[in-house]
Amino acid sequence: PRAQSDWLQSLRRDPRICLCIDEQALPYRKVVVEGSAELIHDLGADDEWRDLYRKIAGRYVPEDAAEAYVQNTIDQERALYRVVLDGSTARTWRMPLEGEPETGIWHERYFEATLVIQEDDQGLLIDTSIVVQSGPQFEWGIWIVPDGYGTYSITARGTALDASGIAKMESVPHIGMLWTEGGAAYIAFAIFALRDSHGVRGFVREQSSTLTWELALQPQQQVVTGGNVVSFGPRRRR
Repeated sequence: PRAQSDWLQSLRRDPRICLCIDEQALPYRKVVVEGSAELIHDLGADDEWRDLYRKIAGRYVPEDAAEAYVQNTIDQERALYRVVLDGSTARTWRMPLEGEPETGIWHERYFEATLVIQEDDQGLLIDTSIVVQSGPQFEWGIWIVPDGYGTYSITARGTALDASGIAKMESVPHIGMLWTEGGAAYIAFAIFALRDSHGVRGFVREQSSTLTWELALQPQQQVVTGGNVVSFGPRRRR
């Protein structure tokens, strides 16, 4: 981190970190490490590790561009930290590979969700029921309506949730964000394609707490494609 960066000051106050490396291509491999950061070179010692910094920059841009970046920012002091794996915890995740069941990689501690999706001229209504293993049940109604500007308005109401937001759904991956009144909490999500269905992943941020979640969908009825939104066939309700 550079001398003026906020996260350098944060690491000086508290070296505990959470590191996530996340690939953008299937099978969406990721690793999450929780542990501590150790200071290797403090500010003012840039000459001692500038060759390493040059190699790091070279992983993202061509060699000549990396060298230009190093020279153009050579007057900006940086510190170097490393993550100490001894004593850290690491978790990995990916989508299933060919031949693997789409739910086979999920641990039984994860939740089970049922989505009933109904489509009409106004948009989509998603009745959602989520049961956490050995825990509570949540029920939500989610309305997704095109707003006339190429995006979609989202409203979610139900158990401990009253939020609204916006989404981009013209092509996969669909992405969106919701927030509660006053911005006390917000939810970000992405919907992406699987071989036979779709997956959903995202996070909920509330005050200093963050909850991440991932869901593989298994259609129980014939899939219907309407316009630029993929939905399941309407289910008649009594």
